[in-house]
Amino acid sequence: MKRFQKSRRDQLADPYIELSLFRFRTVLVSILCVLLLVTLIARLYHLQVTEYEHYATESTNNRVHLNAIAPARGLIFDRHGFVLAHNLPAFQLEITAEDVDDLDLTLQRIAELIDFTERDVARFRKSMRRAPPFQGVPIRFDLSEEEVARFSVNQQDFPGVNIVATLKRHYPNNDLAGHTVGYVGRIDERELEQIDPVNYRASRHIGKVGVEKQYESILHGTVGHQQVEVNVAGRVLRVLDEVPPVAGAGIYLTLDSGLQKIAEDALGDAAGAIVALDPNNGEVLAMVSKPAYNLNLFVDGISVKDYAGLRDDWRRPLFNRATSGTYPPGSTIKPHLALAALEKRTLTAYSRVYCPGYYSLPNDDHRYRDWKQGGHGFVTLDDAIVQSCDVMFYDLAHKLGIDAMAESLGEFGFGRQTGIDMGQERAGILPSREWKKQQYGQIWYPGETLIAGIGQGYFTATPLQLAHSMGILATRGKVTDPHLLYAVQPRPSERPQLYKVDVSHTLEVRDPKNWESVIESMVKVTSDQKGTARQAFRGVAYKVAGKTGTAQVFSVAQDEEYDKELVEKRLQDHALFVGFAPVESPKIAIAVVVENGGGGGSVAAPIARTVKNAELDQKTPDILALVTRWLRIDIPLFLGLLVLAAVGLAILYSATGQDMEAINRQLVRLCLAFSVMLVVSHIPPAVLKSWSIGVFTIGLLMLLAVLLIGDVGKGAQRWLDLGFIRFQPSELMKIAVPMMVARFISEQPLPPTLQRLLIAFVIVGVPAALIVRQPDLGTALLVSGAGLAVLFLAGMQWQLILGAVTLCAVAAPVLWANMHSYQQQRVLTFLNPEEDPLGAGYHIIQSKIAVGSGGLFGKGWLNGTQSHLDFLPERHTDFIFAVFGEEFGLIGALALLALYAFIIGRGLYLAADSQGAYGRLLAGSMMITFLIYLFVNIGMVIGLLPVVGVPLPLVSYGGTSMVTLMIGFGIVMSVHASYLDKPEVREYIERVSKEHGLDKAELQGLFKAISVQQSVLEKMSKPAERTLEWKDYRPIFLKQDRIDQGVAFMRENEALFDRAEEKFGVPREIITAIIGVETKYGRIMGSHPVFESVATLAFDFPKRAEFFTNELTEFLLFAREERFNPLEIKGSYAGAMGMAQFISSSYRHYAIDFDGDGRRDLWNSNADAIGSVANYFAVHKWKPGEAVVERVSPIGDAYKDLVQKSLRPTIEQARLADNGLLITGKSAGPVSVLVQQGHEGEEVWISHHNFYVITRYNHSALYAMAVFQLANEIKNAARQ
Repeated sequence: MKRFQKSRRDQLADPYIELSLFRFRTVLVSILCVLLLVTLIARLYHLQVTEYEHYATESTNNRVHLNAIAPARGLIFDRHGFVLAHNLPAFQLEITAEDVDDLDLTLQRIAELIDFTERDVARFRKSMRRAPPFQGVPIRFDLSEEEVARFSVNQQDFPGVNIVATLKRHYPNNDLAGHTVGYVGRIDERELEQIDPVNYRASRHIGKVGVEKQYESILHGTVGHQQVEVNVAGRVLRVLDEVPPVAGAGIYLTLDSGLQKIAEDALGDAAGAIVALDPNNGEVLAMVSKPAYNLNLFVDGISVKDYAGLRDDWRRPLFNRATSGTYPPGSTIKPHLALAALEKRTLTAYSRVYCPGYYSLPNDDHRYRDWKQGGHGFVTLDDAIVQSCDVMFYDLAHKLGIDAMAESLGEFGFGRQTGIDMGQERAGILPSREWKKQQYGQIWYPGETLIAGIGQGYFTATPLQLAHSMGILATRGKVTDPHLLYAVQPRPSERPQLYKVDVSHTLEVRDPKNWESVIESMVKVTSDQKGTARQAFRGVAYKVAGKTGTAQVFSVAQDEEYDKELVEKRLQDHALFVGFAPVESPKIAIAVVVENGGGGGSVAAPIARTVKNAELDQKTPDILALVTRWLRIDIPLFLGLLVLAAVGLAILYSATGQDMEAINRQLVRLCLAFSVMLVVSHIPPAVLKSWSIGVFTIGLLMLLAVLLIGDVGKGAQRWLDLGFIRFQPSELMKIAVPMMVARFISEQPLPPTLQRLLIAFVIVGVPAALIVRQPDLGTALLVSGAGLAVLFLAGMQWQLILGAVTLCAVAAPVLWANMHSYQQQRVLTFLNPEEDPLGAGYHIIQSKIAVGSGGLFGKGWLNGTQSHLDFLPERHTDFIFAVFGEEFGLIGALALLALYAFIIGRGLYLAADSQGAYGRLLAGSMMITFLIYLFVNIGMVIGLLPVVGVPLPLVSYGGTSMVTLMIGFGIVMSVHASYLDKPEVREYIERVSKEHGLDKAELQGLFKAISVQQSVLEKMSKPAERTLEWKDYRPIFLKQDRIDQGVAFMRENEALFDRAEEKFGVPREIITAIIGVETKYGRIMGSHPVFESVATLAFDFPKRAEFFTNELTEFLLFAREERFNPLEIKGSYAGAMGMAQFISSSYRHYAIDFDGDGRRDLWNSNADAIGSVANYFAVHKWKPGEAVVERVSPIGDAYKDLVQKSLRPTIEQARLADNGLLITGKSAGPVSVLVQQGHEGEEVWISHHNFYVITRYNHSALYAMAVFQLANEIKNAARQ
């Protein structure tokens, strides 16, 4: 407190008075002081004792502030984890006002480096006025990397201006599923009043539309905070405590981004919508609304210009047509009305109406026109749906009445929102008398009922409602609400929690057959000759139920015709299509609306097919089949090469002294080599053969060019330098020579004649001589070896081989005389390396020391001494095996050789299994070349061969030879069992594609993915029925376990057998025995790929080629009809499938859906298997109650005259007694006499018509005998 100065004293003062006055005043002051002190003490007590808690808190609040920390917004994914919305690091430029001397000058200088608009400046100044001077205020958001770099370099010149990192919402696909995903934007005043002010204290953005808005509470997260100490000005002095924010949960949508993209592309530039959903659970697979817009425009506030462009666009890109667009459904509601009419018995499936092209109400001259001028004639309800006859549905609507129509259509979701979890949904209009009275205050007119009956007039629906209604039809009445939420992932480290929606209810129908009647008519829409969508779905590999629609946008007068050419584009008809597939097991329901598109069948239906194809064809669970089919690789060989490459990298790491740069370079070479292999594997052998002459000629020309203008290096002229690449042409000849020789030799029957062999020797010798001239003896030997390998594999006679070897031995002195001195030195060094241990013999001596010192188990990886102490030259290239032998010893060397042996063996197997002589010879020579590489290199390292420049395959450092070798492996994989090389296969593909509408490219892909199955050919040559007698055949099937299992199977399926016997008249024990003999009641159904097996028998089993070619066609058609992947179906080696072991033709013609689930499944449905076997026997005229076969005891030998090979009964029963045969079994018609070899000798049997029926299942008397006796054993055991 300030000290007060004393008052001026008077000049004439009385000392006494002055003293008395002072004392008195002192007393007063003292008393006042006491009073003041007491008052202060009382107040202090009150503040510091009585109100301590309150003011302590207030003190803290003045000193400690809570700063909110915004949570990271949750990500949005599609069902497969494809990102639809995420957060990207973003940079913004902030200015702190108290640190800037001249704000206007600062803004002016910043503008020289960073662009910003007047709108940015206005927003900045407005924010700055509200913010404290020490707080940074952003002037520009979303700086580019270039802008950040440019400003950072000059930041020292801008005190108070900083670049701040933030997270910004980003939509990586721009407009993909934009209307569904939605976007975030800045929180506005209205939203501020609705949100939790605490949780949004640090947030600037909020979901505005779509999923972003619908799941805002999940995506936003929980705000965090920092407890900070501040001074009186509010400046942060330190952080006292921090509670981190909790990021928003990630959500997975039911959308499939791939399907979404295909759907959007299919719609193209047209305005409209597509909704595709899974009818079984309501999951929306794709939801398209076009035109669309870029979601990222809205994140930081869209510019006035951009927003005006979107708002004023007459095509309304901001409008979500899928959920809010209401369109007249047109003819797409005809299936729903047909079902209503059947249910209410307004008409039957056979009711007929005459369509003259128009319809008139009683006592009314107004004509309500059909779309087809001239009419359809007499049509049933089925015809009316298939051909989309309006007259039938005018009549149907008139009979039903509008209120009954509204009631029935309301059950399919029309007239109300589906409740999809994204908002912005309209209910459409489902008109009725009450609706019109409430809406317009008017009565309903009969003519309006007719118009509603073809989906016009007041009636409107959204594309989502149309797809939803198809889902209900597809599932035969199961109603599941459409939804977009698939799963929620609370934290990135946690597993997503799936969101499930149960069936809300099921529509009750009077007769379930009415579903099938309507659906079958919808199938005809896409498949019948008169179907309105037949063109769009021609040749599909699955069954589609659909309905086209065309919705009028404006009315046409009674006496006028609609002329598209004269109508403005925006007034032309809308094109619609609705449907689902596959019919038997629906996986997708779809609605397509193309605004002003024209006809539904010509415009909307093809779009629907594109989307359905994408969804139904993407299910390929067999990943190995996929890899084999598309990459054209042999998995075992490919894996062997990968392992060898990995071993090579490991030993190279040691040989180079752990030089990662060398490893990286080698890895790049390996990637290149494997890529080349994959490319070559896609080249058909026929193409390689056609290239042979050209490749060989180019190679020869380049060898000549080497001799003339080649680069010289290390005393040899081996390289061509073209400026942009430098390469060694002799490497090309390692491929070109065997290609040329294989082509020449394979053009005539093998083995080759002497004349052709001599020509082949010239083909090999010319390039080899040119390579020797370089000089490069090692490569010349490899090229010669590759060419001669073709001749050896082609069957060159042993006499000629012996003669060639003798000739080489005789010519050895001449060859020696013509060798270069360094080549002669290598041979001499090989024979006696110790002669020059520090010179020419050094390589061999040190490599043998390295290998020998490795011993049994080696010195360990990275522990070799010869290589690491530099005793071993060229240790990372030609002598790398010495490093391997030293570090891994004999055991390791044997393992490496075993790996090489596997690769060579597998390659030779593939070559031997190839189609065509050219492919076999070329592939085999490639593997022999690989073997030569291996043997020469290792032989050289361990002193078996002279030193030559041959690397260890896929292990030595270097790239040229590696690429050459991998081209060879690509050739091996290319020629391996390629059915497409067979002319008869190519002809077959052409024929069936034309006759049956099968896709030619798909057929080629299927045949490209398979190979000849030798095991199938071997088994087919020796079926059990032809090599076994009855005494040997019977015990195979009549075992106690098979009998007991048959009894159990029959009892478990008693109700099914009751139905089968009642419907087909075939005894249950016979059906059971068939399934028991075929598959042991479903336990053994075969593991052979059926397509591969049947193709093998069709094209490589001449005895029955015609039969199996037909079966192959039946199989392909069956796979298309039942929607199976042909490469995945497994069965017997002869192509029999399922518990009943039906071959393809039998499956197509006799298999039935006995359990009513919409599929004929002989693998998993006992009902279908039992019903199908019974149906097969009934179709082949099984006679209930009649005998099958019986054993007789003949009198004399006269019966032998009646024994016949044919299975068909041809002997009249009256002849039996005359030939010493007496029977007791009852049957009408002729019989057969069979003789079988039993354990006790010859057995004579009389077979009746029913026995012949069993042999229709398998054309073998032994088979029928086994079935009959097993059936009797099961029947007898079941009675006990």
